[in-house]
Amino acid sequence: MSRGLYAYAITKDRSLDLAGPWMIGHRGLALVVAEVELGLFAGLEFEEATEDSPLAVLARYHDAVVRAVFEHEPVLPLRFGTVLDGIDAAVRLLSARHEEALAWLDRVDGRREWGVRVRAAAPAPVDLDALSGTAYLA
Repeated sequence: MSRGLYAYAITKDRSLDLAGPWMIGHRGLALVVAEVELGLFAGLEFEEATEDSPLAVLARYHDAVVRAVFEHEPVLPLRFGTVLDGIDAAVRLLSARHEEALAWLDRVDGRREWGVRVRAAAPAPVDLDALSGTAYLA
């Protein structure tokens, strides 16, 4: 099976203990990566997404790594499923948009992410026999 470097996020090049993923630094930036078997991603696009499906497990882990970095440093999350050929590709990625990435990291430094969930309540059942014609049309 073939291997690659799974890229989670770009952050500042400072020492972090991430218990698994590690960081590849380049000119003040770091790419948070982990070695991965490419076979893990085979067929995910055809899989039914359930809470315990491989796709859901991988997506939750991706989110957990990004959040772990975000607890200590500003972070620019990468898309789920970003896999690179190796360290040279990681350095090229950090080099390609170096100034822009540094500017964005400075911009989000000290900020927090907020999330809002809206859930629609199920409407109460209506007794249609008790409604007048006008009430029904309203």
